[in-house]
Parts: sequence; structure tokens; C-alpha cells
Amino acid sequence: MNVKKIWFNHWFSTVYHIINMIKNDEINFYIIGTNERPNAVYKSLCDEFYVEPTFNNTDDYIDYCLNFCKKNKIEIFFPRRNLLEISKKISEFNSIGTKVFIDNYSEISTFNDKEKTYKFFTDKKIGHIPNRYTIN
Repeated sequence: MNVKKIWFNHWFSTVYHIINMIKNDEINFYIIGTNERPNAVYKSLCDEFYVEPTFNNTDDYIDYCLNFCKKNKIEIFFPRRNLLEISKKISEFNSIGTKVFIDNYSEISTFNDKEKTYKFFTDKKIGHIPNRYTIN
């Protein structure tokens, strides 16, 4: 059986449910989790768990992610921390054999910003957009 390694980096507690669904439905996935907090709630579901070091800048973190994927032979990467910056580097991950489970930078940057998301749905006339106010 071909076991696929999946990595979840520094997620919120909601990923617990995602990992649990994967574990319940597919036995051929090996889950690796990382977080700066050693007691992250999803740690208990991971086959391996590592505490992430602290980084001073995003470039160093991206290098860490690339090296982590190479070292651990990660096949599927579900990023959360620095999602937007990682989305710019998808080709670098693909070149080492890691599929990144996100869309392209343009889409991520739109949906990572509430005002841009509202504008997108308003411009496309998708759904009912509630009244809103932007406060700076």
C-alpha cells in the first residue's frame, strides 16, 4: 500500500475535524502536524508532530517549509501559516514533488481579504451580499 504523507502547518483547532475525517476515511495517509504551540489540539491525531521554530521573516519560514517537505518527503501540504506567501511559491513546492493544497496567489489574495471578497461577490452578482461598513 502506498502511504501518502500530508503536512498541516500551524493550523487552528478547526483542523482537528479535517484530520479526523481523513483518518476515519483513508488509512493510507500519514499525517504530520507542526505548530509553535507544543500542545496544539490536533497534535493527538497526528502520526508525527513537531514544534515549529520562531522565524523573524517570511522568507525564512518559506525556506523552512521547503526544507521540511524535502526532509520528510511530504507529498501533500495543507498550509495555514503564511498561506498567501506560500501560494506565491507553489512551483517551488511542485518541483520537489510536494502538491500544495491551495489555489493560486490571485485567488488566495482575494479571499484572504474581506473587502476584496465582498467586492468579488458583488461584481459577479453572486448570492445576497449583506450591507456592510468598512472601518479603518
